Amino acid sequence: MRWAVQVAFLVYECMAEWRPASSVECWICGHGTPLVVEGIPLCLGCLLATRGLRTGRPPGPASAYMYPSIVGEALPDAGWQAVALRQAELLSPTAGPVCPYEVERVALTRVFGPVDVARLLRLPLEADRPAAPLPVSVRRLWPLERARSTGIVPVEAVLQGSGRIRLTLAGLPAEGDLADLLEACALQVAELTVQMTALDPRQEREALLTCLYTEGLPRRIALPADRPSSPPTDGVSSWETRAVPIDPQAIQPTVRSGAESVRVLILEAYRQGASDIHVEPYPMEDGWGTRIRFRVDGLLQDVLRVREPLWQSIGQALKHLCRMTAGVALAPRDGSFTADLEGTPVHLRVSIIPAGPEAGGESAVIRILQQDMLRYTWAELGLMGPAWEALEAALREPWGMVVVAGPTGSGKSTTFHKLVQRLPAHFKVLTVEDPIEYVHPGIVQCQVSEHMSFACAVRAFLRQDPDVILVGEVRDAETARAALEAASTGHLVLTTVHAHTALQVVDRLERMDLDRAWVARVLRVVATQELVRRPCPHCGEWASPEEVVHPALQVRIREAGVGRVWVGRGCSRCAGRGLARGGGLTRVPVLSTVTVSDDVRLAIEARRRPGEVLRVCIAAGGYVSRWESALFLTGRRLLDGRYLNVLGGDDV
Repeated sequence: MRWAVQVAFLVYECMAEWRPASSVECWICGHGTPLVVEGIPLCLGCLLATRGLRTGRPPGPASAYMYPSIVGEALPDAGWQAVALRQAELLSPTAGPVCPYEVERVALTRVFGPVDVARLLRLPLEADRPAAPLPVSVRRLWPLERARSTGIVPVEAVLQGSGRIRLTLAGLPAEGDLADLLEACALQVAELTVQMTALDPRQEREALLTCLYTEGLPRRIALPADRPSSPPTDGVSSWETRAVPIDPQAIQPTVRSGAESVRVLILEAYRQGASDIHVEPYPMEDGWGTRIRFRVDGLLQDVLRVREPLWQSIGQALKHLCRMTAGVALAPRDGSFTADLEGTPVHLRVSIIPAGPEAGGESAVIRILQQDMLRYTWAELGLMGPAWEALEAALREPWGMVVVAGPTGSGKSTTFHKLVQRLPAHFKVLTVEDPIEYVHPGIVQCQVSEHMSFACAVRAFLRQDPDVILVGEVRDAETARAALEAASTGHLVLTTVHAHTALQVVDRLERMDLDRAWVARVLRVVATQELVRRPCPHCGEWASPEEVVHPALQVRIREAGVGRVWVGRGCSRCAGRGLARGGGLTRVPVLSTVTVSDDVRLAIEARRRPGEVLRVCIAAGGYVSRWESALFLTGRRLLDGRYLNVLGGDDV
């Protein structure tokens, strides 16, 4: 479980290795560090103080001040140096080895105020205004509040492939803060080039931050144009495509028209990172009102309760947008539409069912299908490690079936579609989905309708000369049989199944009157997954396994060579839970994969018990457990180490 990222510090002309999952003692101060500079363990504080070991002093075990003193350069007077260092030692609460750079940084910044960073750290000045805001992925790694409080401002960053980042320092950076940013960047790439500059005193820091951290939240939304169908009956007369400005900070109970209510709901849900909007009648003291809830991070939470029956006007507006007939729904209805958020299309799926008052009302659920999930890299989504590699390897199979399984809301669709992006561009790929959640350029995607079922589409695909067939979901026996037939006739079939383990996938297909041996012969890889909350990005820190993991599991961690795990300690931004919350990427998929080799296939055909199949799979080297995936993810700061206590079981 050990790996290293090559890091080049341009300003100091030195190469280093960043080892996220390990820690060694700094050669100068004895402080723990994952950084090895040209073969010498060195913490970032000592790297800055010695300018990348370019000071002419021989590196080696040293006392606290056996290296060029920053305080000495900033304060030539020996008396002031002594005062500053003494005050810094009194202010520093750290126990154990203390980096001399940190002591001197505290001495200068907390005792004497602003210093000439460019001169002390030998950095060039950053005087130019950046041409564009930071990418969203970088802003998530290093939020505006963190940049403002630490004085470490990423001016330019590319976190794909051979990554690079340019940092501007508005003051002497704390060693821990700088380490947090560099490690967050290093975890995204195989190589990282770092350029550091000092903020020009003539440039205002707030102006720089405003330019880099421009708010990406749209404040306008346009709904589809009016159509020549039955108009809404709630008095809404303006269904124009012109975007109407809405304040997204809160849902205002004074909004009463269906069109405006839908606009406000979508904007607010998008801001909070909600996956679903629930609008339903709600009993109140003086009659029926309306309750609106958002599902955020997998949990439903109340957003608004009002006495007025908003569900009526919202329901009528949704029917109009989805081209449904007007009137109260006497049977379940499904539809979809696309809204425009300042040039960003947002696809919404609508379900309306009859429900109160006294079964004469309606309950509506709006699913937000965010296309931007496909814009994240695999690393940003957490799709990496041995389990993901097993899935990618299955794409090289000439025929057979690859299944992504999991319960409802486990992120199967996102994993499934990110897998599609790994297919070669020259492949003929056909998909049948209900609905089409993500649009892939260059792929033929078909929507299930009353005229074309899943099974009908798969059979038609066989006459389209496909290389790969994607079936959105196996729901019934007819679809399962058609998918297996396609996989048996020289095509690679990718699909999803609602199941919790690999053997449950086999059992479910068998219950659809399919031969178990046939299923075992066709299956190539079965992946199961669940979504787990990410650690809070504001209060996470490394901890020893003994601190957070059950003693029974600590042996397994040591055998894996993992010396520390990432844990959220709890802060005001995460309500003290230590877990990410709000919009953006707040959950990470934990995958388990079973590669169906010949031995595993025979064990499945023989109806061996799950434990026996597991042993066969492990012996064949075809099993990656959730535990292994969790260890990998916590080493990359994507999963809280406390989850290892509940992910230690086998999942076949």
